[in-house]
Amino acid sequence: MRITNQMVDNVSVYNLNTNKALLDDLNNQMSTRKKINDPTKDPVTAVSSLRYRGSLSEYTQYLGKNVTDAASWTDSTRAAIDTAKELMRSLKAEYTSASNGTNENTDRWTYYDNMVNVVNEYFSVGDTTNENRYLFSGARTGDSLTFSEKNFDDRFKAVTEGMSQAEIDANYPDKFTNTFKYAGITEEFDIEDIESYGFTARKEKTGADGAGGITDQEISSIETINTDDVNETKVQNVEAFRIRLAYEKLDESQTNVTYGYKYVDKDGKIQENTESTNVRVLVVKDKNGNDVDISADVNCNVHLITNDYEINQDSLDGKEVYLNTTTGNLIFGQSVQAKLSECLNSGNSISFEYNKSVWEERDAKPEHYFKCVDVGQGTDSSQAIGYNLYYDKDGKQQKSTGTDQEIYYNVGEGMQIRVNSKASDAFTLDARRDLNELRDALTAWDNAREKVARLKEMQDDTMKYGSDIQEKITYLLRAAEKETEYAKEKVDTMLSNGITRSGSYFDVVNLAGTEMGTSINRLNLIRNRLTEHQSTTTAQASDNENIDISTVAVEVNAATMSFSAALQVTGKISQQSLVNFL
Repeated sequence: MRITNQMVDNVSVYNLNTNKALLDDLNNQMSTRKKINDPTKDPVTAVSSLRYRGSLSEYTQYLGKNVTDAASWTDSTRAAIDTAKELMRSLKAEYTSASNGTNENTDRWTYYDNMVNVVNEYFSVGDTTNENRYLFSGARTGDSLTFSEKNFDDRFKAVTEGMSQAEIDANYPDKFTNTFKYAGITEEFDIEDIESYGFTARKEKTGADGAGGITDQEISSIETINTDDVNETKVQNVEAFRIRLAYEKLDESQTNVTYGYKYVDKDGKIQENTESTNVRVLVVKDKNGNDVDISADVNCNVHLITNDYEINQDSLDGKEVYLNTTTGNLIFGQSVQAKLSECLNSGNSISFEYNKSVWEERDAKPEHYFKCVDVGQGTDSSQAIGYNLYYDKDGKQQKSTGTDQEIYYNVGEGMQIRVNSKASDAFTLDARRDLNELRDALTAWDNAREKVARLKEMQDDTMKYGSDIQEKITYLLRAAEKETEYAKEKVDTMLSNGITRSGSYFDVVNLAGTEMGTSINRLNLIRNRLTEHQSTTTAQASDNENIDISTVAVEVNAATMSFSAALQVTGKISQQSLVNFL
């Protein structure tokens, strides 16, 4: 076949362009330090690069944001829990010092004040924030654990807007009453919640006449009293059982309450609803949630009282249950205790609903512990609040509780870690309830001692009180001294038990700290693993995408020499033509 000059020139130009293209590729590699700049030239490398970059993007998100935020949350939580542990140690130390038998009642009041400060600080720790988010309020990170002065001020302003002063005085005597009104606070109980309980009362007396020893009125009218009613044999320590609710100062009118509220449904739309709470009734349910009828043994329709002296002592041997709305105690006798214990030991559950409208600053908000609805802004659906309602996975409306408030962070592909401790995990309401009872016991002891001191003064004043009255004073004095003895014994018992109970509260917060420490350790392991994976993936991505400069430099020299040689050869060949041979 005849090879023409044109053919030689075309081939030479094609080869030169190929060499130029190679030089261009090598130049781009040297300039960008990347193997490819056009995915079509190496699809395999391009696809691998996309995969590596996707993985690195995930690692950057997890390490740079999720893990960092989770670590910030857990570290802050652990620090707060450590503080709470120290406070519980201090509380136990105060109980230990206060239980010393040589202390006067004034000394014990001092210890009581110290313990109140410790417990207030304990719950203040529960209001710790991280980046303006409350750590122990579950998913309600904008809601504090305890009531603050600002909470009451804001709510009082909201509920009284547009009211006359007369209406405000009638419905809201102060900002701590009715501004936060909770309906249907539901507590569930275990066998450990049934405790022995005793109170001093006058035998065969109820109401004011059943006061623990003698009354001030009886001392004032000593000339006319009947010593058969006030002698020391009538003063007794009534033995009973109780279930202590989480709060004192409950609504005295615990009737069925119908209230309205707004809520957001599963489609995100605001809805209105009306609901009734079945308060004053002990509810027993089996393992399947069905009602269990125990009315033959227990009168589940609870009697309301405001003072233990109102209890008919004979009924404690029967099936009656009393709710002292002042102290927040469900009180009953041995037969009821036996039946309730039987129910709980059989796997049944016992719950009780109640309403509360009187609160104090630093009280823990019930929505962080129990099912309840805040209807504090009114009793119609245009004002009430239902923010603690939610829809479950089956589309059923539920009331949220502290147990529904766990926060998880995604810290890796298919990996989640819980970063929060709930209020119910670390801050037990019993710590404050113990002090409420100690306050009442110390007050009762003071009152009894004052009566003894007053009667002794009367006994010494023989000029004013003759022999006929002195005999009555002796009867009253013995009754008052017995009352004082019972009151002192109760204080001593509470302080002694407080050592053990405060130790158990330390165990609760210590367990929360241990669980948080476990989360922190797991988070550190995940962080280390993600860091290693990130380093490995970065190296693999670099090998896949980046050039070896020394290798490419050699290739550039070789390509340059090849191109130069090709130019020389092409120049020589192109100078020859057929004319040169004719």
